[in-house]
Amino acid sequence: MSLINFEHTIMVVDDDPDVLELLGIRINLLFSWEVIKESNAMDALETLGKRDIPIVITDINMPDMNGVDLLKNIKSLLKGTQVIVMTAGTSTINCIDCFRHGATDFLVKPFSEEDVKKVLNNAMERIERWKQFIQHRKVGEGFVWR
Repeated sequence: MSLINFEHTIMVVDDDPDVLELLGIRINLLFSWEVIKESNAMDALETLGKRDIPIVITDINMPDMNGVDLLKNIKSLLKGTQVIVMTAGTSTINCIDCFRHGATDFLVKPFSEEDVKKVLNNAMERIERWKQFIQHRKVGEGFVWR
């Protein structure tokens, strides 16, 4: 899949350095994208304040700020950013809360290469639809309905 003007960068946020490394390698092998790895939510938000990153994968359970709060902050900064949430548990409450606040998808640890590929392909499709929506909105702003 090729997306026009798609910045081939993804951010992964997890306090576990092994998960950061493994996921970074998998993403790079699958898509050859730049992977920005952040070990906490505050650093992730700082980076996102400086750079428009189209896809973020974040853990739910982190010490400084949980993934749901990070998700809310990302969505308030960058509405079109696709946020994929990952967790070792499968709490229904967490899933519902994440989707309610704009999560694109969910990864349950341990995840396979195929799981990663599937959620990232879905995120890219959503980015393309978001771009089309924005483009149609811009075109429609010039019209006056009588």
